[in-house]
Amino acid sequence: MLRLHEVTDGLVVIDRGSAPALDPAVAAVVDAVWAEQRRRRGAALHDGSIFSVTELSPTRIGGSFVPYRRFLAQACRPDLPRLVRPLAVTGLTSVAEGIVLGCRADRVTQDVGCWELVPAGGVDEGARTAGGTVSLAAQLVTELGEEAGIAADPAGARLLALVEDEDGGVVDAVLRLHLPMPFAALRAAWMAVAGREHDEIALLPWGVRPDAFRPLAAVSALVLDRFGPSATVSET
Repeated sequence: MLRLHEVTDGLVVIDRGSAPALDPAVAAVVDAVWAEQRRRRGAALHDGSIFSVTELSPTRIGGSFVPYRRFLAQACRPDLPRLVRPLAVTGLTSVAEGIVLGCRADRVTQDVGCWELVPAGGVDEGARTAGGTVSLAAQLVTELGEEAGIAADPAGARLLALVEDEDGGVVDAVLRLHLPMPFAALRAAWMAVAGREHDEIALLPWGVRPDAFRPLAAVSALVLDRFGPSATVSET
């Protein structure tokens, strides 16, 4: 079940330092799952770091960075205790004509073949600041560069809400970002990206509901229903 949380303009994400160690028996299962997945998927599977939420309120998110392998083990072994509560970003990204959507490629690990808002992804250590906080806007523009080949100013991103998956545990920070360009220019940049996460990107025009985009990832569907083109006006 998805739950929408209202937020304040001053919401901060606090990095609380080292993640707690796992019980040795649980850690052994996590390592075994990781080894098996590496055998199946190869060296392209990278054990990076993701931010795991331990505190959530309208003004503050607290947590720490944990190995990605914990998230993968949790996905593969739902019988394990909750190992991670990932923090992610989702961009309600607009261009001159409307909002940008992408269809997830079959090489990704989640929501294969689903349409979703672009960009979207987990919060990693690259978003950490010198002051002990984590910049959601910085993570969003990093994801935009990786997924669409577009550089943007983090100052242009505005936090709209948090969407919590109460079953899966993921907390998505939804940010609005307007790019002053036509969709054709964005698509041309996307075409030049190597190893694209989406098989296609498309435009959802202002004032139009996303009924043609099926299946639509659950978080994106909720965000579009609450903040999408039929609920807003163009920012151009």
